[in-house]
Order: sequence, then C-alpha cells, then structure tokens
Amino acid sequence: MRRNLAGMLIILFVVFIVVFPSSTSGSSSVEEVRNSVVCIIVPDRTGMGASLGTGFGIGLAGQPVQYVVTNYHVVEGNEEQALVWLSGEQYVPAKPVYRSQTPDIAVLKLEKALTVRNPVKLRPSDGVSVAQKVFALGFPGVAFDLQDDKSSVSPKDVTVSTGIISRTTVIEGVSFYQIDVPINHGNSGGPLIAEDGAVIGINTLGYEGISGINAAIQIDELLPHLDQLHIAYELSGAAASSGNGETATAVQPAGGQSAESTGNSLAGSGLLPVVGALLLLAAILAIIAARRRPAASAPVAVSSGGAPLQSAGLQPARLQPSQPAGLSHSAGPVHPAIPPQPVPARWIKAALTGVAGCYAGTTIQIGRDSLVIGRNAHQCHLVFPQDTPGISGRHCEIRHDEVRNVGLLIDHGSTYGTFKSNGEKLVPGHPYELRSGDRFYLASDKTMFEYAVGG
Repeated sequence: MRRNLAGMLIILFVVFIVVFPSSTSGSSSVEEVRNSVVCIIVPDRTGMGASLGTGFGIGLAGQPVQYVVTNYHVVEGNEEQALVWLSGEQYVPAKPVYRSQTPDIAVLKLEKALTVRNPVKLRPSDGVSVAQKVFALGFPGVAFDLQDDKSSVSPKDVTVSTGIISRTTVIEGVSFYQIDVPINHGNSGGPLIAEDGAVIGINTLGYEGISGINAAIQIDELLPHLDQLHIAYELSGAAASSGNGETATAVQPAGGQSAESTGNSLAGSGLLPVVGALLLLAAILAIIAARRRPAASAPVAVSSGGAPLQSAGLQPARLQPSQPAGLSHSAGPVHPAIPPQPVPARWIKAALTGVAGCYAGTTIQIGRDSLVIGRNAHQCHLVFPQDTPGISGRHCEIRHDEVRNVGLLIDHGSTYGTFKSNGEKLVPGHPYELRSGDRFYLASDKTMFEYAVGG
C-alpha cells in the first residue's frame, strides 16, 4: 500500500508541475523580447529637435535583424531621416519600405543589419483570447526622467507594463485589441506580447485622461504587407515564412487545432487553472480512497500522525473580467493618437488652451513638433469627436518657433476654415504668426483656442 501511495504522490506532483508550470517561464519570455525592442528617433525637419518612438525587429531566428516594425505616426514627421537609436551616439539609419496612415504601420529597412537585437515571433489573432494576460514593451519618453543616463536605450531600459485584453474591436476598418495595459507617449510602435513572448499587436492608441482603455493593432494587419514585400518572419507555433507569401503552418492533431493553440486558448480564457484544480482534486480523492479501501486480506492501518491534504489551497484564482467603456467618440473629446514624445521635456515652451468648445479649459503642451488638429485619429494629435460640426479630418496645425518665440498656425485646406479671433480667415498652407495671448477658432467661434508662450 505504501508503494501505491508513493506512486500516487509522484503522479500528483507531476500533474501539478505540468498544469501549473513555473511562472518564471513567462517572465523569461518577456526578457527575451526586450532584446528585440528598439528606440526610434526622428529628427524634425528643422534639425533642431527630435521625437521618440518604439519598434521591434522581425526576421528569422539566428539571423541579423534587417527590418523593424513601428507605427506610421512615429516616423511621419520626417520618415526619410528615421534612426534606430542603440546607445549613446550609436544610431543606424532606417528607410521605410512600407508605410500607411491606415492601418498606421511602418516597416523600416535598416542601413546595416543588427546582430545585437533578435527578431520576434508573431502570432495572429486566431491564437489570442479575450481576458488573456499581455505585456506592452517600449520606451515611453517620461521614463527617461527616472534614469540617470539619459542616453541609455539598451534592452534593460525597455519598460514593461502588463494587463489584459478587454475585447477585440475595429476602428476605421482596422482590427485592434482593446487593452487595459498602460500606454504612454513613446510606447507607440512597440510590441504587445503574450506571456510566451509572441508578439500579437502593435501598441498604437491611448486615451488621455481615461485609464484602462488603450488599443493595439492586431498583428494580422501587418502580415499581408510582409508577404507582399517578401520579408521573412516567424510565426509562433508555426514554421517560418520564407518571405514569398507562403507560410507553412504547424502540424495539427486530428481535432484540427494545434496543441499549442489549445494550450493558449485554455490559458487565455482562464480555464487552465480550473482544469488543473479538477485534476488535482481527482488525484487527491484517488489517494484518499486508496488509503481507506481495505485490502483483500486485512484492513490497512492508517497512521494518525500524518497531516491531511488541504484542498482549500488548490482553489484557482477567479478571473474578474472588466467591463470597459466602449471606444466611442460620442462621450466627448478623446486622444486616440499617441504622438511621439518630444525630447527632452524642457523643450516644451508653449501651450494651447481651449476657450470654447469641447476642449474648453483643457491645456495642451506644444513641444518642438507640430500639433495637428482635426477629426482623423490616425493623422492628428488633438482629435475631435467625429460628429463635431465644421471640423475637417486634418483641419490645421500649430507649432512653436523657438527662434522668434511665436506660434505658427497653418490651415490644411479645411472645409469651413481656420480664423484669427478678429474673423480673418487663414489662407490654406500659409503660416500665420501667433503671439502669446492670441486666439483663433476652427469653423466658428464656438471652437476657440488661445496660444500662450511659457517660460
């Protein structure tokens, strides 16, 4: 009987190890992906400032990284001059081989392939579940204020934030994951990864002033463009794509679903702990029954000195699914586009304050990059609700001229125009100077802003 009991305990231990693997495997996968993340710096066209964003390397395992994926809005300001910043004064120039405002994706080809970074593995949405744990990796600009060496952008400087997928959604025809993972300026273009390190999305949208509602473009939006460009990549749980548009899939069991995707589905849905608990409970009951079952010849003596197994400690943690608000524009002004973070913060010299309209009382800082205003979330930094009357998709932009310490306001051919406070309508494409305290409005004086110069 003792041998049977020992055997059952061994089986119980094996079941526990299989069902509840060490949590360090997830953290090690995250650490590996940190070595695939790069910082992207884009000088502005004046040559006096720059913006930061994030990207990640793609390609085949064991080969140098030749291509980097990021958001289009990260490089939009000066896409032909984008640089991958490795450390200190070490930069690698990169040119876009694919770029599109919709779905806000850019693929950059590096002038020199990187051996100091590793390519990631990609996972389409059919291997992803709502409520599964995810991580956002990147270089948020504010994080540089928390480190002594402002020029360090090594893998150890990549920030990691965690949360869950709240739902899948579609914005302007583009498939997104709505996530509660914190995203800040500079995270744009960074990878959203699963616990095993597979990249499932590109961190893209953040809602300022609203916590727990952010969004990442699903990796499915990227794959067709990589195939068209004949860029090789690896899918998690599948053979690598050779870059010819044909991707070999993993061998599947008779059920039609790969063992890995089945495990991911269980883990992502929260059923894995439940299944594990049931298996453990069954093993415990079997042991108890074996100890109580009399032998054929004589009753089996059970020692009273042994501590009983406590099943209470085996209860799985319950997932508490969140009920996030929808990504609707009807609730008021939102800021879904995350512009690159101006660097450093001391460059912020001016601000725009809403005087009338949905942004009344809101102050927006202006760095060295232009602040684009309008309804198009993929092209603008200050975004109006879609139903705002008179506001065009890309209405106007304003930037601060540090040399003359004035603002430059430019209308982008808006349908209903941009006006100075005295009613003078701006000629599209022509910059108008604004002094501190000057006001202007979009379409009507019901949407008015005031420009101010800081210290």
